[in-house]
Amino acid sequence: MLKESIINILDKMKSLKTLLTLILLLSSYLLKAQSSQDCLQNLSIFAEYAKVKNYNEAYEPWMKVRAECPKLNVAIYSYGERILKERIKNLGSQEAEAVRIDLMKLYDEWILNFPTKRNVSVVGDILSSKAQSMLDYKISNKEEVYKIFDEAYRRDAESFTNPKELYNYFKTYYELYKDGVDGVTMEKLF
Repeated sequence: MLKESIINILDKMKSLKTLLTLILLLSSYLLKAQSSQDCLQNLSIFAEYAKVKNYNEAYEPWMKVRAECPKLNVAIYSYGERILKERIKNLGSQEAEAVRIDLMKLYDEWILNFPTKRNVSVVGDILSSKAQSMLDYKISNKEEVYKIFDEAYRRDAESFTNPKELYNYFKTYYELYKDGVDGVTMEKLF
């Protein structure tokens, strides 16, 4: 009798354990679906604001999508670059410094999550934009900027096509040559 009672209790516990596992799986699926729905909604919101250049309103939903769903859409990065550049322009110098650092991080995330566009590499374009932003916002010294430009050229010369960025690639190297930096020679310049 006691043995049968214990077996019945164990069977009920197994059923309860199975039920709890099923409930946990279902709730995690629903949370993921809700999170995915939130990401799509926030993507739509920030994209609409960004299209009309209302970058202040776009910022909060953009940050949510960037943090929660970084692989959702390339617009996170293309509009994100615009959003952050606008914030740099409109913030005080101390706040803008943090945004400049975030912009550099955005370029790295862009390469990580969307290194191609229509199955064609855009790494050179992204890296050269990063180097150009480093120049524009005086984020680093000329040697570091040149290294990023050079990495863009070496990794993906096909997409490194922006005339301003190409000009600054060579100009930065020429300035390093004029400054007498070791390893920078006229032969390499040409």
